[in-house]
Formats: sequence, C-alpha cells, structure tokens
Amino acid sequence: MDSPARIFVAGATGTAGSAIATRLHRDGHTVFATTSDASNRKTLAQLGYTPVVLDLADREAVLQAVSDCAPDYIVNAARGRVNARAEEPVFAENLAAAGEAAKIKGMVYVSVFQADGNTGVPHFDVKAQIEADLSRRPFPVASLRPTTFMNLLLSPMVLGSLQESAVFASPQAPDSRIEYIHADDVAAVASHLISGDAFEAGVFTLGGPEVLTTPQIADRYAQVLGMPGALQQIPIEAIRQRAGEDLAIMAEYLNQHGFVVGQSTYPAGYASKPTMFDDALIRGALA
Repeated sequence: MDSPARIFVAGATGTAGSAIATRLHRDGHTVFATTSDASNRKTLAQLGYTPVVLDLADREAVLQAVSDCAPDYIVNAARGRVNARAEEPVFAENLAAAGEAAKIKGMVYVSVFQADGNTGVPHFDVKAQIEADLSRRPFPVASLRPTTFMNLLLSPMVLGSLQESAVFASPQAPDSRIEYIHADDVAAVASHLISGDAFEAGVFTLGGPEVLTTPQIADRYAQVLGMPGALQQIPIEAIRQRAGEDLAIMAEYLNQHGFVVGQSTYPAGYASKPTMFDDALIRGALA
C-alpha cells in the first residue's frame, strides 16, 4: 500500500481487536476504534486512535458511524457481550451492510479454528454462519481462524490465582493438547493483509508455535516465572453453571478432541515469526 489506510476496528477493546488496533496504528494506519463503553474513550484516544462509542447491534448507528469514518477497510473482531450466538451475527450483518454502503476495499473477520468443522460447538458454528454470510458480499473478505489465544493464560485472573492461592485452574483435561497463539501474531497477519500491495481474500488458519497440555503450562509458570502451583481441573458442570451452556460445550469439545492446527495457512508473502509461550510469559512479567 502506497499510503496509510483508514481502518474501522470493531471490538477494539477485546483480545484480538486491541492487538490488531495496536499493530495497525504502529504500522502507520489511521485507526477508528469502537467500544460499547464510553468510559474507554479516553484510553483509546491516548493510544492514538479515534474512539467510536457504538452499539454494534444498532444498525442505523453502525451505518452512520462507518459513513462518518469513511474507512478503507473494516476489521470485525467484535465478540458478543451476553449471548454471542445471538449477538455476533447481528454485529456482523450491520458491519457488512455499512461496509457495503461505504464501498470499503475489504474486511478482515476474526473467526476461529474449526469454524467449518461441523463440531456442534455454538462458538464455532456461529462464526461459520458469519463467514458464509460474508462470502456473499461484494467486497473481499479475509477470515482469520486462530486457535486458542495464549493471552488468556497471561491474564490477571490466571496469574493472580497462581500468586494468591498457588493454583492453576483450567477446564482443560491434563491430556488435552491445545495449540496456543498470541493475539499479536493474529494482528501481524491482519496488518500484512491491509498493508500489502493488494488485499488478499480467503480463509487463513492460524496455529501457534507449540502444543501444550495443562501440566506443561503449569511447569512453565514455575520454571519461567517462579510461580509454582497445583494443577486443578475445573469440572465442566462448574463451567456450565458459571459461564453457560455454550462455553461448557466448547470445553467438552476441546477435552475430547484437542485443538491442534498442524499446518497454518498464511497470506502470500507473510513471514511468520510466532510468539513463544515462554517469551510471552517473560514479556508479561516485565510489563
């Protein structure tokens, strides 16, 4: 791309959205960052973005906001706040309609690995539905399908539990193999797509650099951070009661099948430099 692009990032305060907004801004693009919470406006502005306080479920508001920002591209990294199965298709429909009206050059959609796997996992199935709907739009779409975000293992909730009670609690079974990816690596792919000479439409499956089990993760916490902790598997029924049926179904699926890509697919010309888990731990500890 000869000049910086104008990019509308929906879901800019979430795990993927915040990483993508950060990378796009670092690479010289103009970022319009959405949030549903007006209290985030100041923080987003301090990061160098143009904040857009917006309810993505409000079709007219989304159409107006996108029209006002006049973006070249839209990044849809929005997650449902209460009921993802019901909310995310509405968010996606409104953003796609707004993008079509604004004649955008392309859209990056953050989907999930196994979206097309007929898994029966609501979190995956809803993203497959959105991908199918986007495929009928007149603008090109790049769907990114990452595995589980490594960032979740670096969250204050997880590390705080280790510090306070010396317990690493996870719904993941000890023998379940998960390939974790850092959100920064997903952001790098998104920026490559937008910053290149030509936007490449397609589906890109993004795995992580290594496969980890919970015993291995617990060992890394102890070895890298000096934070040893007992490993505790959270019962699926507890997940069901605390977080709902959809997340319980996903946890059961991951325990039965794991979540390993094997071979990632990248856009043309992209040179992968994946974030290793140990490096992310050290970086997080120093932050």
